[in-house]
Amino acid sequence: MGTPLQNHLALYRFVCREFGYDDMRTMLDRLNSAPAGFEANGESEYARALYLNPTLSTVTPDQFSSYDANIATHSRKLRMAGGHGREWKPYQYLALLFTEHYLNRYFTDPEALCAALNAAKTQDRQAATMPDYEPDDLRTLAFQSATGSGKTLLMHAHILQFKHYLDRSGGRLNNIVLLTPNEQMSAQHERELQASGLRARLFSAEAGSDLFSHIEIIDLNKLAEKKGVKRVAVQDFGDNNLVLVDEGHLGASGKVWRERRKELSRGGFTFEYSATFNQVVSKDTELLNAYARCLLFDYAYRQFHDDGYGKDYAISNLPSGIADTSSNMYLLGCLLTFYQQCRIWRDKGAQWAAFNLTKPLWVFLGKTVTGSSKSKADTETKSDVILILDFLGWVLANPDAVRPMLASLLAGQSGLPDETGNDYFAGRFGYLNRHAQDDLYTDMCTTLFYGQGTLHVVYLTAGEGELHLRVADNPVFGVVNIGDSTALYTLLLEKANPDISIDREAGFAERLFADVDRPDSTVNIVIGARRFIAGWNSWRVSTMGLMHVGVGEGPEIIQMFGRGVRLKGWNTSLKRHRKSGAELPSDSVDLGELETLYIFGLRANYMQTFRNLLEKEGVRVEQETIELPVTWNFGQQPNLKLIRLKDNQKYERSEARVTLPNPGEADAPPLITLDLYPQLQSVASGDVSSAASTQKTSVKLGPHHTSFFNRARMYDALLRRKQQNNWYNLAIRPETVECLLQNEDWYDLSMPAERLNVTDFRSVRELEDIALDLMTDYADQFWRKQRRRWESDNIEVVTLDESDPNNVRSYELSVDVTQSQLIDDIQRLKENVERGYFDSLKLGVIMTGAHAYQPLLYAGKDCNVTVRPVTLDENEKKVVEGLAELAESHAQCLRGKELYLIRNLTRGRGVSFFDDFGYYPDFIVWLHDTDCQHIVFLDPKGLSRFGARERKKVALYQDIKSIEERIWKTDPNLRLHAYVLSVTPPGKIDDGRRSSVDWKNDGVYFLNASNCLQQVIEDVLNSG
Repeated sequence: MGTPLQNHLALYRFVCREFGYDDMRTMLDRLNSAPAGFEANGESEYARALYLNPTLSTVTPDQFSSYDANIATHSRKLRMAGGHGREWKPYQYLALLFTEHYLNRYFTDPEALCAALNAAKTQDRQAATMPDYEPDDLRTLAFQSATGSGKTLLMHAHILQFKHYLDRSGGRLNNIVLLTPNEQMSAQHERELQASGLRARLFSAEAGSDLFSHIEIIDLNKLAEKKGVKRVAVQDFGDNNLVLVDEGHLGASGKVWRERRKELSRGGFTFEYSATFNQVVSKDTELLNAYARCLLFDYAYRQFHDDGYGKDYAISNLPSGIADTSSNMYLLGCLLTFYQQCRIWRDKGAQWAAFNLTKPLWVFLGKTVTGSSKSKADTETKSDVILILDFLGWVLANPDAVRPMLASLLAGQSGLPDETGNDYFAGRFGYLNRHAQDDLYTDMCTTLFYGQGTLHVVYLTAGEGELHLRVADNPVFGVVNIGDSTALYTLLLEKANPDISIDREAGFAERLFADVDRPDSTVNIVIGARRFIAGWNSWRVSTMGLMHVGVGEGPEIIQMFGRGVRLKGWNTSLKRHRKSGAELPSDSVDLGELETLYIFGLRANYMQTFRNLLEKEGVRVEQETIELPVTWNFGQQPNLKLIRLKDNQKYERSEARVTLPNPGEADAPPLITLDLYPQLQSVASGDVSSAASTQKTSVKLGPHHTSFFNRARMYDALLRRKQQNNWYNLAIRPETVECLLQNEDWYDLSMPAERLNVTDFRSVRELEDIALDLMTDYADQFWRKQRRRWESDNIEVVTLDESDPNNVRSYELSVDVTQSQLIDDIQRLKENVERGYFDSLKLGVIMTGAHAYQPLLYAGKDCNVTVRPVTLDENEKKVVEGLAELAESHAQCLRGKELYLIRNLTRGRGVSFFDDFGYYPDFIVWLHDTDCQHIVFLDPKGLSRFGARERKKVALYQDIKSIEERIWKTDPNLRLHAYVLSVTPPGKIDDGRRSSVDWKNDGVYFLNASNCLQQVIEDVLNSG
């Protein structure tokens, strides 16, 4: 369900087309399977995975290399290298890449950029009616990205990107100003900027100047037309500022605020960030036009979740009135849901440390309480808080009433029906039912409240008022922080609930809200208000209760939701474990419970408002999933053979254990080479091609360098890289690090000699990181050599059958439950599966007996159906249809052979080569007759960036023959072949001095050639 802003993103679509793509989706699909990080020479893994569309891109390979090198340089400055634990996610890399290209064009020729944008706008049906770009419009860029997706780190990189292009153009800045929503966020930004190595301070009119420029941080409430006691006059900042606006939606619709922000950035430049621009423009055409023309990057929550990021979610939808009339049973079900998460965490959390889970937290969110007796929002929020406290007091004071209700919930007999008439809580407590507790009530109270007895609500009078919840003298288990705590305390006294003891504590008692994310926090329940919405960065939220939710709070709703679905994930990927690429634990279902946000409303009308706003944003509150059966075709076909590791073994999980050798010892890897010139040259000049002409110097890190290195840090960083690279069975000794530092014969390092001059701590750290990169490559080459040796001894020939992991038993097609027409169309497709393109679904079906199973599905542009497993892309579709036509027409090139194929799946299901980067060619093809069987691996790929990864894939054409020789011992009639089908014309490959014939001699054929597949088959048969 698109919003008007999503349908009018002129700048976003323009930049996508500059890279040769209609939208960002295809670009992300290429990046999502690539590892994060940079090679020692600065080239990113993402740049290797993403190739420019050779026929549509206006960005040249040299420009692309320059952009990537700039990003690598900025990343090091932000302390994102050398084991700092921060890596760009694929979508963040694209945001930086888009920014590089925009700023390059903006600073090179702004008039040409303006003209190009207007020309592109006239060709865009949905954007054509918007006002034309004016030069001043180019001074603002907006970024919409889901809450929890890392917008703050993007901001830090944008500062460096802007300064790079500004410096290159000879320009200057007056100030860098960061506007935040409030004082708390200002303080948080100051800490985060300093953690990234950027100088920042909270703005003060009294602060004097110093030798170093700072990023000035100020919350928007302090900006005014005239200077006051707590106000800063906009004009005091002067002109020509770089302005960064956090939570850019706040105040966006206010004319006065927008004018002040415009004045602040006059003559300068503005970056704005928000997760919710969609909401603020929905009723304002002027804002819609403004953000449609300046929003460069759009990665709202729906895309974020679909790519596997953040928690799953379950949103209750009880019929109106049920929760109101049966509130204790309903809230007890919510409490039991939270307790189940806490039990799983207590029982199994330690064994899932690699997935970076945090102790569950139940939060209740609502309006800010101001104390105004006339405010309906305040009245309802205070009423909801009291309802929660009354419920907790009742649970603790009435064990005999609670125990049988818990039994009913576990049995799925709560008496609360959902919209379908089934018990709402039925089937929700699988873990508790499988792990019975002698006294569930007692354990629940001990786990959540640290005991049983009367609920004590303690009002802290001094400082920022909080109310603490505890049982007797046990630790505090809950915190209430809603703004006007005094009004709530007074109301509780007036109500005088016998189940609750109301206490008052004078003096400066310890406040606990700010520390709920600390590992030693005792707080399990937080009841809070609007302050949670802007910038609260807790990773703990696992259950969310909605108190007062108003109709006009679209941005707040989305941000509230985003706070709850934050997830660190395996290797800090931010992804759910099933989407992270990690090996799934046997108790994956239980782990999934801790990766799910449960949302309950205290009243049904809250939930309906919440659901409606999420659906408007495009978040799939409820989906209809329809299973499309798949038929296995090869039941009567001859035995088709495959090579696989025995029993699907993995070297890193095998019993083989290896120790990293010292240089010169047996099995030590060959000379490690590291060339830093390409990166340094491209960053300095913006022209990668000039790097080749640079006279390179080979240098060594001598004792006068290494004596300053922090050995403990280097060893810890090497161990972190070991974990990130999954070298689980590799032992690294501290003395090996020392030996590598003392020995200069194991590496060849090329870089300008002046880089070896140690002038300050920063230069020492840079050399230390270079040494660490060399050591990482040393360990990497050793481990992979051992892995290849192990795999050579564990390869076997198997016969393809229906149980093969590459077989797809069925597809799952999912759409929003509101899309009744799409659901009907999918049902009709299921009842009569046939070849063709279904326009309403934007989904195509391929039916061919040459493929191991049918149907095969491919997605058209703007496909509005989520399909698992993933559909074919356009190039894969072309290969399947081409091979099927050859097989079904009995083409002459087959010469009496029979042709069969199967799609080769990734994620450990298919056949892979080169452990270096888990290379899974897209297709396996068999050419079969009675005497010989050829197994052909085909991979349609772009080669515009012909880096190390692409060279490895091309080299498989020759390398696979060594595997063939080994299997001849058991199966002498089997032949192995591997080809890359380039979608990039030879002249567009950055190794383009080679002719088509030269490429074919290396197993590279060009997919767009009319007889490409026939040529491949002929080469297979001629090679014997």
